[in-house]
Amino acid sequence: MVKKRNTLLIILLTMVQSLLAVSAGVAVLFNLSSDDIPTGVKAGISNIEGMKYTEAAETIEADYSQWFESNSFKLIVEDGETYEIPFSQIDFAVDGEATVNLLKTIDDIRDIPRLFQLHFTKTSVELAPVVRYDEAKLRMELLELSDQIFVEASDAQMQYVDGRIDKKPETEGVSLNVSNAADLIGKQLAENPLLDTITLSRHQNSVLQTVPASITMKDFEDIQHVIAGYTITATEQELAKPVQFAVDAINGTMMEPVAQGGEVFSFVNCLQSKSADFENDNEGYDQVASTLYATLLSAGIPTDSITRMAHKLAVDYIEPGLDAWISGDAGDLKFSNPFNHKIAIFAEKKGSMITVAIAGHGNDITQEYDISTQIVQRLTPPVAYVVDSDLKSGESITLNPGKDGVVVNVFRNDELISSDRYEAEKRIIRIAADSGLWDDERK
Repeated sequence: MVKKRNTLLIILLTMVQSLLAVSAGVAVLFNLSSDDIPTGVKAGISNIEGMKYTEAAETIEADYSQWFESNSFKLIVEDGETYEIPFSQIDFAVDGEATVNLLKTIDDIRDIPRLFQLHFTKTSVELAPVVRYDEAKLRMELLELSDQIFVEASDAQMQYVDGRIDKKPETEGVSLNVSNAADLIGKQLAENPLLDTITLSRHQNSVLQTVPASITMKDFEDIQHVIAGYTITATEQELAKPVQFAVDAINGTMMEPVAQGGEVFSFVNCLQSKSADFENDNEGYDQVASTLYATLLSAGIPTDSITRMAHKLAVDYIEPGLDAWISGDAGDLKFSNPFNHKIAIFAEKKGSMITVAIAGHGNDITQEYDISTQIVQRLTPPVAYVVDSDLKSGESITLNPGKDGVVVNVFRNDELISSDRYEAEKRIIRIAADSGLWDDERK
């Protein structure tokens, strides 16, 4: 019996609450039919209490239009730079009609208590102005600003300086995500149309995004020490330009270990990839390639990892046995990385001095290598005579003194690693017509 009474009481209370809610809703709906704005209502900077709805909408738009016509909102990025976008550039405005219609809006039953309080109490109400703007124009403004905001990433750098490796870390870049920025700006201005400053950051909806560097310090972590270096004195000033080109072309080249799929380095391919003006035969290229070859031997790179061709005649800028002949048609200097870590080639030209160095990981430096050469045979140059009728009997002029040919062995420490033969360069002498030397040569 007691349970039945409690159940009836609950049902009765529920019915009373429902009737009160319906009555309140009817009263609110009745009041909404009025053309007057309730007392104590403001819409941002506009005091619209007591106005007709139409008048209130016009007042709101007029009050805000003056502000938007003469003001801008500022965008502050992480580096402190400030950019401005005039409200007028994006047709920014407050929709007066949509704003006052908030006083009549009933989306669901939860709005009834709010509207009841608004229309039947003396509580003041602040309406959030409903804004409108041209989103396409906002995106165009942001697209233009994105070029100014963009900061290009800076790659890590590594240089050979006075016999040591000097590294400079990378720096990240910054770019503006136009879509995310447009969403953020629209949201914040909808909440506060008079907001004059908006901060753009990487941590806020990814409005600013990091631009990673292509080359980082991690790429250089294997390059710790100079393994070997070699320096020569360049000859012939007219070769300075091709020498500099070859130096710049190979400088900074990184090589993966061949055991890890590293490619074979080709001096010719490297130079050809840098410029279409590559010359098939240029002694300036040979001088740089020869310096590189001597460096490879000094670094302990096995000769079976190196492909090289010597000159036909011995050259003046490096010892016989250490030169390398470069020709796009035939001659090349190739080698692979036999070590367990990356290596890097560095090259520089200072005045007439050409230096090439190989740098790599400390664990790959097992010992120091001394490169020496030994001439085991000299070849006498043949003599060629040229008859000159203007010369008096017994006179002669040496046109080319010629050069001895040599056979040379190259040693790394005490190990013979290569042997080369260089032909003798012919000696040319101009002689008088009645010289017996000419007759001897013809015989």
